[in-house]
Amino acid sequence: MDYVDITGVKEGIAGGAVPLRTEIREFALNADMFNIYILGLQRMQALPKTDKLSWYQIAGIHGRPYKAWDNVGGNGNRSGYCTHSSILFLPWHRPYIALYEQTLFANVKAAVAAFPPGPTKDKYTRLVPSFRVPYWDFAAQPALPDIILNKKQIEVTTPTGKQTINNPLYCYNFGTIDRTDFPSAPFNIWLNTLRQPSTTRNPQPNDDSRPTAVATALDTTKTPSFPPRPGRPILNLRDRIYALLSKGNYQNFQYFSNDGWNNNNSPDDYDSLESVHNNIHVLLGGPGHMSDPGYAAFDPVFWLHHVNVDRLFAMWQVLNPTSYVVNQTAANSTFWSNGTDNPNTSPTIEGPRTPLLPFHANDTTYWTSETARNLKSFGSTYPELVDWGVVGPDQVKANVQAAIQRLYGKTAPVTRVQQGLAPSVLASGIAPAQAGPAQGKIGIPQTDGPSDEARHSHESHAGHSRGSGSRGSGSRGSGSRGSHSHDSHPRGGHSHDSRGGHSHDPHAGHSRGHAETSSETHQHPIGGHLPSLIHDNHYHEYFANLRVEKYALGGSFNVHVFLGDFSEDPYQRVNDDNLVGTFSVFANDPETTGCEKCKTDAANKLVVTASIPLTGALLDRIPNDAIPELQTLEPEVVTPYLTRHLHWRINRVDSSAVSREDVQSLKVGVASVVVDVPTDRRELPNYRSWRPLYDVTRGRPRGIEDNDDL
Repeated sequence: MDYVDITGVKEGIAGGAVPLRTEIREFALNADMFNIYILGLQRMQALPKTDKLSWYQIAGIHGRPYKAWDNVGGNGNRSGYCTHSSILFLPWHRPYIALYEQTLFANVKAAVAAFPPGPTKDKYTRLVPSFRVPYWDFAAQPALPDIILNKKQIEVTTPTGKQTINNPLYCYNFGTIDRTDFPSAPFNIWLNTLRQPSTTRNPQPNDDSRPTAVATALDTTKTPSFPPRPGRPILNLRDRIYALLSKGNYQNFQYFSNDGWNNNNSPDDYDSLESVHNNIHVLLGGPGHMSDPGYAAFDPVFWLHHVNVDRLFAMWQVLNPTSYVVNQTAANSTFWSNGTDNPNTSPTIEGPRTPLLPFHANDTTYWTSETARNLKSFGSTYPELVDWGVVGPDQVKANVQAAIQRLYGKTAPVTRVQQGLAPSVLASGIAPAQAGPAQGKIGIPQTDGPSDEARHSHESHAGHSRGSGSRGSGSRGSGSRGSHSHDSHPRGGHSHDSRGGHSHDPHAGHSRGHAETSSETHQHPIGGHLPSLIHDNHYHEYFANLRVEKYALGGSFNVHVFLGDFSEDPYQRVNDDNLVGTFSVFANDPETTGCEKCKTDAANKLVVTASIPLTGALLDRIPNDAIPELQTLEPEVVTPYLTRHLHWRINRVDSSAVSREDVQSLKVGVASVVVDVPTDRRELPNYRSWRPLYDVTRGRPRGIEDNDDL
């Protein structure tokens, strides 16, 4: 059998030096390289769907149409190669990206070869060997470049001169839809990949994306400044990445790699790179393709996103070189593994030598986590990881730490605490509150936020809500925990344009390189001052830990976390000034998916987790005596404050509300951790042991109780 050998790109390599994958904004500064990139994308997307190296077939490896690719299938009728919520999630995507890169490289090369002889062809030909796929660093620069977000068409230089073509970064056009491949609406109706489409209730073939809704979901509708608003969602993902890469935190690959709940009675491993990755899928996609694992890879932005996820994975590897994939019993069956769900076979042990199907290294050997461990095996690397012309591994590690500080540390809590910096202006939505008890069991808080759930519970689509009934039996505690008061004053009139309501600067996407992405810190100094929060060279940070059954709602959904009152209107939650962060669940509908692993994960009630940083939002509220009760980060002060002001609500990807009582598996807790401040600001902070704060969530709907598992 003649299989596709996934080797990565081998051109452009000089000894130990390999070409770099660069951030899309920096990549686009080279107009000629960007031109041949667009031509390569256009060519690849135009290949017949029957070609196994077409856009359609390579994207289809990730999900639909759940057919064997490159004649690699088997294992009965088990469908799909899915490794989500698995220790193989990150290693599996590495050869997948390499397949995409080498295929796109071949199309770039062919596009350049089509030019007539002359200086234009010569300059493009010189560039080809160094071509590697770019990435989008959503943590350093959440805004999608305008060329991806807004531009339906683009002018390029072709073999016959300047032409305006459909932009292959804006969407992928399916041409026609084969309903045996895409059996479910709306995906069997839409002819293009869509981001945040307006509706799925009456889909039309030529529906379009909503760029402003994408920008709003990513909290990038305003011109960059600091803070974009006190709730900090624009910085929350950045804080999550910073915490994942810091010392003492997430140094075990088993926890760092995937969003599956470890259930080890510890509050310190709820987050993961996969969970952060889920946010981009769900917030960017809305009801569109990126929010559904079966269809996500058809959207061109999928590849920019996943290359960056691989980059963050590679940076973590440098910092934690001894931790990696370990042997685990496969819980669920796929094309290539037998899970404990299949009583007729012995379960497969998934580990470092498990074949990462369908990816062949050569005609007789598959890639494994072990062989894919070294990124340079695929002929590419990232700017932070350059390991030639340096003293040794220690220098590479120091360079990675410096890059983390430069890209993600400027607005991190440790930096703000060290420098005593805070926003100079607080939004009117953050109001002073009465001081509460400072110690002892706080009990039921004064308010559980706006009384919106009863009003909007009909929007939870009960026919699809699988978070109640029998699913509730495995959840500790009942939904009713006493008489909760709803006497707060929600901002029911919160307007759509509270965060700007307008699109980006159209030139932002090409204005600067990756090294200068933190414009809000470089050009807009933080105003105001914090009181001294460091004691004996340490301070406290706070996190909301959330877990829920992945398939509780039959698809992707969000759990929004607020600090303070918020709008009663569920469709305005993404706009709310007091939105702190979001736990996004990235899931198929187990009733319609062709993914066998997803179906058995749903039947086995797989639980996924996330950890939402709260410290940045607390720091926004401390300065200038704006909130007299909150002038320190000590637990005896922060605990009662969070007890009164921390809230959480559930929304589907179309923003409709779901009552917490309809999702019995949801559990929300809060933890504090002592953080050691580094003496050298080029170093990363050290996180000590985490401690659960039961007082904050005791007696709350879906809140963690004292006897709950952590």
